Amino acid sequence: MPPWSRWRSPCPTAAPRLRICADHRGELEQALDDQNTTGKQAPPLLPTKQVAAELTRRTTTINLFGRMLAEIPTGHVDGAVQMAPAFTVHEARLQPDFFTAVEDWPRPNEAGSAHLETVFLTAGVFYRFTTVNVTALIANLDGDTAAAAKLIDLFVWTFARAMPRGK
Repeated sequence: MPPWSRWRSPCPTAAPRLRICADHRGELEQALDDQNTTGKQAPPLLPTKQVAAELTRRTTTINLFGRMLAEIPTGHVDGAVQMAPAFTVHEARLQPDFFTAVEDWPRPNEAGSAHLETVFLTAGVFYRFTTVNVTALIANLDGDTAAAAKLIDLFVWTFARAMPRGK
């Protein structure tokens, strides 16, 4: 059973940000119309304190990985997670993968389209690691050890199942 099926995130949804925009929708639409008509940049319309409060609020991702806001120093949060990119340590042998693509339903009197290509793929054993600074995470959560335990549970579950991929 995935951890998120038994645990709801403590962070609020985007509703407060949407509410700010909804409350000022008429002004924002008028400013956009004026900007399109005159070509002049519209002045800032949203309440600065409300926007700053939304920008500096904490979410689970921010509590885990941190955040830096250069314009709002109080919004800076040191991350509690360190992650390394996945890497391999052995020789990789290219494996050719020949494929074709053709028009499924060509129209009458049209030649349709087709494509022939070879792509070279490799596969390796990937090594990766991560560390969670539990002390920093608890500090980011204002001492809430229960939320920290739930976040660590969810993070480890996701990290173990998320595999690097690409073509």
